[in-house]
Amino acid sequence: MLTECFSCSHSCAPTCCVIQEGIELKVIAIRDIKQDEQVSISYITLASDTPARRDQLQVDYNFLCRCPRCLEFDKSEDRKKKKTMNRRKERRLG
Repeated sequence: MLTECFSCSHSCAPTCCVIQEGIELKVIAIRDIKQDEQVSISYITLASDTPARRDQLQVDYNFLCRCPRCLEFDKSEDRKKKKTMNRRKERRLG
């Protein structure tokens, strides 16, 4: 019988992991957690690249991941797009 329940948010850069010991689940910190930082776990395997992780989370859990790791990927992709656009513009003006 389930006597207690907890909920953790997902992150691709989690603060904790879940370990099963017999019938118990333990949430273990895997890095220092700042005072106001949210406790998080990963709902999926983290070895995949960001687009694959996001696809899996969308299909399995019906949300678009906006964790710090995924947002950093977005920023990186935005920088790449801007560089490409600037190069094309320079070639046209060239």
